[in-house]
Amino acid sequence: MAKIGEGDPRWLVEERKDGRNVNNWHWTETDCLEWSKKRLSEIFTDTTILNGSSGPYCKTTGVDSVTGEAFINIRKQKLIPSYELEIKIKWEGEIREENGEKKGEAKGFIHFPYVADENHDEEAEMRVACESNDEVSKTLKSSILESKTKKVIYEMLNKFVEELRSGIPARRPNPASATSAKNDADSSSSEAEPAANGAADSKDKAAREQAATKAKAASAAALSKKNSTSSHSKSLSFTEKFYARPKDIFDCFTLEPKMCAFTQSKCVADLKAGGKFSWFSGNVVGEFLEVTVPSKIVMKWRFSSWEDDTFSNVEISISEPEHGTTILTLRQTGIPETDRFGNHDVVNVAENGWKGQIFFKIRAVFGYGLGL
Repeated sequence: MAKIGEGDPRWLVEERKDGRNVNNWHWTETDCLEWSKKRLSEIFTDTTILNGSSGPYCKTTGVDSVTGEAFINIRKQKLIPSYELEIKIKWEGEIREENGEKKGEAKGFIHFPYVADENHDEEAEMRVACESNDEVSKTLKSSILESKTKKVIYEMLNKFVEELRSGIPARRPNPASATSAKNDADSSSSEAEPAANGAADSKDKAAREQAATKAKAASAAALSKKNSTSSHSKSLSFTEKFYARPKDIFDCFTLEPKMCAFTQSKCVADLKAGGKFSWFSGNVVGEFLEVTVPSKIVMKWRFSSWEDDTFSNVEISISEPEHGTTILTLRQTGIPETDRFGNHDVVNVAENGWKGQIFFKIRAVFGYGLGL
C-alpha cells in the first residue's frame, strides 16, 4: 500500500475536482421504475400471444400499470438488482369461425402481482382477468392460461427481467465526454441564460398551478368514489373452534414463521398499532389498528386486486371457554362489491379464502382440530 503523500496512482483516494466516481467504485443507485414502465410497454404492445386462423386469437396491447420499486445498485463494479413490482398488462382477443369471420371479442388484464429479485429464478404468479363474463371472455381466458400461451407470456416477462438484472437501465454515457460536452454547451449559451431562466420560471409557475388544479380534482374524485364504495360494501362473520391455547391461534396471525408455515408463502408482520402486514407474498396486505395479546386483533385488510386505498376492517376475538378449546370470532366489514377488474365475486373470494386458506390450513398444518 502507498504511504501517505506518495501519491501512488493505483489508489484513487484523493479528492477529484470533477467529482467522478471512477469505475463505479463507490456505491451508486439508479431508480429503474420509469425505465421498467417504458420497457414493459415496448415488449407488451401489439404482441400476439395466441394465433389461429380459426378459434381463439389474442394479443397484448400495452401496459395498464407498473407499481412498486426497481433499483440497480453498483458497488465495486458489482451489480446488485433490487426490485419488487406489480405488473398489469392489457390484452384483447377474439374468437374466429373456420372461415375466418369474427364470432366475438373480449378484453382484459394479465396480472403479475409480485415480480421480485427474490423469486427471479421462479415463475411469477400470473392471473388473467376479463372485463366481462360472457362465453367468449371465458374461452379466451382459458386459452391464455394454457401452458403453450403462458410460455410465450413468461418469455416476454423474462426478457424484461433479464435486461433489468443485467444492469441495462443503469448504463450511462462516459462521464468525461459528458462533462466536456456540458462545458461546451455552457460556454455557448451563457449569454442567453437570463432570458431563458425568466421564461422557464414563468413556465414552471404555470405548470405548478395546473398540477395543483389536477391534484384537487383527483382528490375530490377519489373521495367521491370511496364514499360510493363504502355505501355498497359487504360483510362476513365466522366463529371457529380450535383445539389449542389462545396464544397459539393469536400467533397464527402475528408471528411471521408461523404465518409462513401454514400459508406456504412469504409473510411479514410488524406487530404494533400502525404496523404493516403482508400475507401470501403480498396478495393480502394491511395494517394493525389494535393488538391485545392474546385475545384481540383489529386490522385494515385488503386484497391486492381491490381498488387502490380500498380497505376492509377485520376484528378477531379469541377466547378459551374450556381449557384447550379456543373460540375465534372474526368479523369483516367494508368489503367492496367489485375489484379493480370488475369482478363481482369479491365476497365469495374472501369467504373461501378465510375458510380454505386460513382456518383449514391452520388446523391441518398445526393439528389444531382437523376434522372440526
